[in-house]
Amino acid sequence: MALQNSRGFDLEARLQERERAGLRRDLTPVGSVASRARVAADPKGEPADFATAQEQVLFSSNDYLGLAGNPAVVDAAARGARDVGAGAGASRLVVGDTPAHRSLERTLAAEKNAERALVFSSGYAANVGTITALSPDVIFSDAYNHASIIDGARLSGAAIEVYNLSLIHISDG
Repeated sequence: MALQNSRGFDLEARLQERERAGLRRDLTPVGSVASRARVAADPKGEPADFATAQEQVLFSSNDYLGLAGNPAVVDAAARGARDVGAGAGASRLVVGDTPAHRSLERTLAAEKNAERALVFSSGYAANVGTITALSPDVIFSDAYNHASIIDGARLSGAAIEVYNLSLIHISDG
């Protein structure tokens, strides 16, 4: 007997439809993932070394510049934790600006010879916030742009022209 709710949702029919389309997944519970899980220490800018495979390049590390272990960065992080604590408790959006935020932005502006600087909590927030704030009329966007760029473009209200750079041929002369 099919499971059906008052709106006519037939679970068994939906599962069979997914099976026919090759889209049904099997989430078989396992007792342990230890023998199947790949584990690698944070590569700190170096190629990942998984014990079961050859050297691989890891593009998901947040330390792609290899600065997390830099003595100056470690010292600055320790000083920051001593001065303001080990966490904000919430994002800047929730708790507001702190003297540390304002100080960082003044320092960055001075270093860049800019009138002002604004620090975002992530690359995603930077792309969405900046593109939206620019309020462009039209955006030419590569088909393989990061989701944050696509979301920023959509939120900006601009006309969006998507192109696929891999299909464009640029001649040498």
